[in-house]
Amino acid sequence: MAKSGENFIINPDELSPDAFAYYRPNHYGAAVRERLRESAAEHGIARVLATAEDPTGQIAVERFVKVSAGIAELAMPDFDEDALLLAAQQYFALFAWDGPADKEAGYWVEESSLLDEDGQPATGRRFPEFYEIFDIAEDIFAYPERYAEFANPYATLLSNLTLKLRHKMSGEQFERWKTAYLGYLGGVELELYFRDRGKVPSLEEFGYMREETSAVGVVATLLEVQLGTELSDEEWMSKQVRLALNLINSRVTKDNEIMSFDIEKAEGRAELSLFTIMMDQLGCSMEDAYNQVMELREEHKDALEKLENQPQRPDANTRILRLVRGLRLWAHGYLRFVKEHPHYKPDLEEPT
Repeated sequence: MAKSGENFIINPDELSPDAFAYYRPNHYGAAVRERLRESAAEHGIARVLATAEDPTGQIAVERFVKVSAGIAELAMPDFDEDALLLAAQQYFALFAWDGPADKEAGYWVEESSLLDEDGQPATGRRFPEFYEIFDIAEDIFAYPERYAEFANPYATLLSNLTLKLRHKMSGEQFERWKTAYLGYLGGVELELYFRDRGKVPSLEEFGYMREETSAVGVVATLLEVQLGTELSDEEWMSKQVRLALNLINSRVTKDNEIMSFDIEKAEGRAELSLFTIMMDQLGCSMEDAYNQVMELREEHKDALEKLENQPQRPDANTRILRLVRGLRLWAHGYLRFVKEHPHYKPDLEEPT
């Protein structure tokens, strides 16, 4: 019988960040927050985030602005203002899913792409704009101009982002970004499937889901552009890059799971927590699950540092090494963000 872990307290201070010779948040953060508010207003995002508690949707928009710009500010310290805005817009496009996904799990909309237990289209869920994206994302990526004035604000937001990235990226880079984004949407849809039906995924299903929803592939393509580390397809699929992406994915996923477990448990939505699944399927206590996760996290942290510290090798690929360092710096900034943000520490006030 698994133990609930009610008497076990997670200590977020045990999450040690990477050691960097220098680190400073991006000083364009305030300017980007203001430009992100303007972008959200331009695309009418508040309309589809409105709820009874937030009838104008502006509270939700402001939360997403602070989250999106906050992560970009801490995780991408070397970006110039335009690049930081692009990263923040990317985060906004990702995190704008969280409102409907978190708050409306269990409510169905018409014409959902999800299927019920009999394999038939599920109906009755709210937020149809949100679910429509699952069906039209590939078309947006192929023909973004068609969606510039589309009725769905999510579509216009993604169309605008697609046009900007197609201008900045090479054809190979854009294909990588598109593949990563579609994977992210697939992970979100899978998470909704489990939440809607009250089902608990296997550890293997959970690993796949979090591998996609961490959006590490999306971040890596943005870093590749900004750092000037354009890789060939062969380099992108190399063992070194695959290992780096897998290690970073494992690292940020575990950081997020550790930081969010207590608040998710308090809100009664910890059924898709890694710890809940481990206790259920491995029959272990919360303390044992936590210790296993922390041990693996530290192993992956050390492996990443070792992977980066290879420039002395004559066969070292400097572009790959710059990307690995950029990913480590991103993971460092992401951890700083989740340790400071009130979503993970509800006793804190919202940052201004």
